Amino acid sequence: MGKRHFKGGNTAEDKKRRKETAEKWRSVRGDESNRNPWVLENARMEAFYKAQKFVNGEEDWASFIKHLQSPLPACFRIWSDYAFADELRNQMLDFAGKTMILDGVEISAAQQLKWYPGGYGYKLGTDRRSIRKLDGLNDLHKWMMQHTDNGNITRQEAVSMVPPLALNVSPHHRCLDMCAAPGSKTSQLLEIVNRSLTDSEDKQGIVVANDADTDRAYMLVHQCKRINSPLLVVSTHKGQSFPTITTTQEAEGITRAQPFFDRVLCDVPCSGDGTLD
Repeated sequence: MGKRHFKGGNTAEDKKRRKETAEKWRSVRGDESNRNPWVLENARMEAFYKAQKFVNGEEDWASFIKHLQSPLPACFRIWSDYAFADELRNQMLDFAGKTMILDGVEISAAQQLKWYPGGYGYKLGTDRRSIRKLDGLNDLHKWMMQHTDNGNITRQEAVSMVPPLALNVSPHHRCLDMCAAPGSKTSQLLEIVNRSLTDSEDKQGIVVANDADTDRAYMLVHQCKRINSPLLVVSTHKGQSFPTITTTQEAEGITRAQPFFDRVLCDVPCSGDGTLD
């Protein structure tokens, strides 16, 4: 019998599919000229939420839908361990002081996310599709493209930056990112854990990044390769049947099994409600 090829193998068809998937995910970095316009209406979703009756009155409902249809502001974070991270932060101060008029409303070109450690997180005044179209943001767009390509900044929604911070990860921690692709949160964890490389081996942390989809796992590797860390392990396994991993610990002459991971991040795929595309 011939050899059986599983999804994610190395046949010509597999390689072609991975290349196409890579091109698709590169659009996250700003090259979206070939994407279809946003579709901001979904009758079935609206009918479902109306049936829940948690929004009272047509006025509140109109406000609710308006906010769902409003594009999310583009956000990014500076790699805190980059040798010139403070210089990039100082450069952003020039952009943060600018304002512009968009659809008749004055907006800030950029704002610092005060809650992000070190002041390395930023939010723009507009969505990621409008950045390249506004003359007042040309310099900022070029700056972001350059440093994204160089791996000095990571474009990431603000809400996506929160889970790794909430976990309070330390460099020595052993972390599991269960639904890791495309890898922005994984790279955030890895930036912290990678600091333990200067410690002894028994004090070094590790990040195990898992995703059930092999093609998406390739995007995960692409996202994290800029850190070039030996403390990253990428796996492709269904989360609901991920192998139980334990270690042993001896205390008072008794050996007990202990969970291997100090932190587990499981940001499962969502319904996408409110981010209709």
